[in-house]
Amino acid sequence: MKWSDSHAGAIETSLALHVMGEHRVRAFEAVTGYTAGEAGWLEAIETKGVQAISPSGVFGTPGGANAAAGKVILNALSEEVAVWLKDAFKLGEFNSSAPLHERS
Repeated sequence: MKWSDSHAGAIETSLALHVMGEHRVRAFEAVTGYTAGEAGWLEAIETKGVQAISPSGVFGTPGGANAAAGKVILNALSEEVAVWLKDAFKLGEFNSSAPLHERS
């Protein structure tokens, strides 16, 4: 991998904007995060700390993040979790609009 968007990059920032609102997310457009993804970067964090790799603490590029993207991302993640739970616990189909006691 040549880059990382694993912490406070566009994905997480978009999610935060959608879930928490713009007024709860600090300015991010000018933030520079770590994106190089050189071999051994994770090990360097473990031995030297995050600041050695990313002075801002950001892994990715938050610029361009937006609440609309966050909504799409959250919906996709929610769907993936629902499918995993259904498969992992062998759950049947259910109607999410039905009262809980009527779901199977």
